[in-house]
Amino acid sequence: MPQFEYSYLAQPYTNSSGKLIQEFRPFVPVILSKGKLATFPIHALVDSGADYCLFPAQAAEIIGINVKTGVKKSIYGIGNQEVISYTHKVKLHIVKYSFETFIDFSESQKIPLLGRDGFFNYFDRVNFNQNKKSILFKY
Repeated sequence: MPQFEYSYLAQPYTNSSGKLIQEFRPFVPVILSKGKLATFPIHALVDSGADYCLFPAQAAEIIGINVKTGVKKSIYGIGNQEVISYTHKVKLHIVKYSFETFIDFSESQKIPLLGRDGFFNYFDRVNFNQNKKSILFKY
């Protein structure tokens, strides 16, 4: 079974005491395409708690998608906050593996999220290893 592994990405932030610290999170580099291939990867958070893939609108614009031409829908997240998004079919490239999927794009979304429907379902197994700070994908 083919597989690949990524180390978590260190994310700096300031804690409540004002001290700068690092938090390691499962971000992976992906490239989007729809006729036009993005020229650089986007670091997206692998989020097992996310129902769908949700990216900032700018990610769609980079590959020539007019975001508002997609299927409009409301997504509800943490705190039941509504996010208006537009769904588009795109090709997602991660390492040497690529597949067509649906991604929701929103002007109010800041962090690209890879969710269960549209990302996890393209893999046989996704293993998070908190001790090693890595994530393993098998397909």
